[in-house]
Amino acid sequence: MVTRNLAARWTKSWLSPLCFLAACQGAFAASPQWKPLGPFGGVVTTVAVDPWNPQVVFAGTENGGIFKSVDGGRSWRPSSSGLEAGNIRGLVFDPENPGVMYAATVAGLFKSADGGKTWFSVGEGLGREAIDAVAVDPWQSAHLLAGNNTGIFWSNDAGASWLKVPSWFQWWSLEGLAFAPSDPRVVYAASVSGVAKSVDGGWSWQITALTSPANWALVVDPRNANVVYVGGYSGVKKSTDGGQTWFAATDGLGWETVWCLAQSPKKPDILYAGTVRGVYKTENAGSYWQRANLGMQGIWVKALAVDPGRPDTVYAGTQTGFYRTTNGGKSWTLAVEGLSATTVDAVAVDPQNPQTIYCIAREDPYGKGAIWKTDDRGRSWTPVRPLDWQRTGVELLLDPDNSRTIYAAVQGLGLLKSVDGGSSWSIKTPAEFVHITAAALDPQDGNKVYLARGMTLFASGDGGESWVELSEVPLEWYEGGPLVPEVSVLAVHPQRPHLLLAGGTNGEIFRSTNGGSSWIAAQLPGERGAVSSIVFSPEDPERIYAATAWGLWVSNDGGQSFTLVPGLGNARLSSVVLAGNRGELVVVGTFDAGVAISFDGGQTWVGLNAGLTCRNVKKLLAEPQRPLSLLAATEGGGVFELSLANPPRRLLRPRHGEGP
Repeated sequence: MVTRNLAARWTKSWLSPLCFLAACQGAFAASPQWKPLGPFGGVVTTVAVDPWNPQVVFAGTENGGIFKSVDGGRSWRPSSSGLEAGNIRGLVFDPENPGVMYAATVAGLFKSADGGKTWFSVGEGLGREAIDAVAVDPWQSAHLLAGNNTGIFWSNDAGASWLKVPSWFQWWSLEGLAFAPSDPRVVYAASVSGVAKSVDGGWSWQITALTSPANWALVVDPRNANVVYVGGYSGVKKSTDGGQTWFAATDGLGWETVWCLAQSPKKPDILYAGTVRGVYKTENAGSYWQRANLGMQGIWVKALAVDPGRPDTVYAGTQTGFYRTTNGGKSWTLAVEGLSATTVDAVAVDPQNPQTIYCIAREDPYGKGAIWKTDDRGRSWTPVRPLDWQRTGVELLLDPDNSRTIYAAVQGLGLLKSVDGGSSWSIKTPAEFVHITAAALDPQDGNKVYLARGMTLFASGDGGESWVELSEVPLEWYEGGPLVPEVSVLAVHPQRPHLLLAGGTNGEIFRSTNGGSSWIAAQLPGERGAVSSIVFSPEDPERIYAATAWGLWVSNDGGQSFTLVPGLGNARLSSVVLAGNRGELVVVGTFDAGVAISFDGGQTWVGLNAGLTCRNVKKLLAEPQRPLSLLAATEGGGVFELSLANPPRRLLRPRHGEGP
């Protein structure tokens, strides 16, 4: 099924996620499907309303791909099949051909011809670099413009081929492109360097009088190509003479930073502005603005779209999810059912009840978060313990004998404990323990907890009531490594609880045979990368796998020495788990290319990414009572589940030498 030649290609090209994904998908077309479980919400970066059916709304997210709603934004389902990146920067429809749309992503420009069901790359002459903006000529939809920090590109064949326009303008971080609906020869471009204008459909450009920095939002009045609005650091600027002069349109808005603008096609004097504090609205073409925030005050609005036929129906993509209003912004409703775009740091399953799942999740990589719980396998989630800004989850640990006892290690807070299934929590570490870098639970004793703070190891034998400093793991600094190396992962052997392994951010692995009192360095020859995960084989107590930023390593002598698994080369791994009834299936997660599985101890690999709309996998979990069920915690896509219970026969018994 997977040839050794394919494994060799992976070894050479792993640092290119696109090459990795192409190889994986070609190798295993009948892959089981990942299913998103939530928690729902997350960063929504762009919103688009179908001009042919305004009940159809699309939302692009920061890392979770594209989602589609067919009920006016009330509920969502993934719509990312074929995309090669989850970071979406723009979505536009073809105004002449129903079902045709374009997505600007960090992996290039993608097109759908079936209403978002499937996507394919359109980029001859454009490449696979990030595309920051895309616009479709409203009168001749085969004419497209796309741009990024290298320039603006032109297509006259619906994206099949592209030419770079001969512009001298320094396009740094292009943010917006807009054709004038009344005269498509007129095009405006907004960037952090200023605003430029073209009068020949985008082939040649000149800078307008607006050269102030930080211009992100751009709309052109559908009635008059000379009327244009730009939003940025200093509120809204407006021009009525095609950019020759500009004036501040900030009455009522002040100098709020405006991240996005949307104009009603039916009533163009109505505009909405998205800021870090919510939405503002004008009904007189920018002469005066008023707050339209009820229901989402203080929320960073990153994208806005107005229903083309109903000026009071507006959709907002925000830092915390998707909002909708049907009364012109008098009130907003959070609508994130099915929209899974949260950042999940850790996930755990109740060993007695697989319907109950816990996770530490944040609405965005830097925002507030919570410990979440579901009792119905992701159909609904409840935040059982709020977390403040930038509190990163380290580990979630459940007592194997009493699953109502839960430990949550949180960077910046300490070790939290619940003894009632998450209903209440208490902090079990002193104030100086806030900098936790790793945590582990003795699999034979739910009261025995280990914590690493930097390089120092602590232990509690009474469930966190008291702590003993055991030792310092002697991680060494080396040139090119982290300035201060820290323990990044701890693991306790399931059959030999006095055998501990500690992995460091510097790529070292240390072994302790006396419960962490002293340490001996394991032998890892050659290049090393930060250790992210260590797992013991249930089939062979001497076999241990370690996932690192420089590939997968295996030990067959209880952790005394490790060798690099050849099938993955220097892959940037975030996690490794062993699945199957005997732990015979090796599964790895990556920071940028999803998940892969091996059936032969790591010699050959198969991509396992179908349905996984977010390929930035932070942690993998093989469920304790369901060894053929996997969970993936992702950076911007929430939690996903995958069942290997009934894989195709070829998946169960791959044959070496068999072609993809």
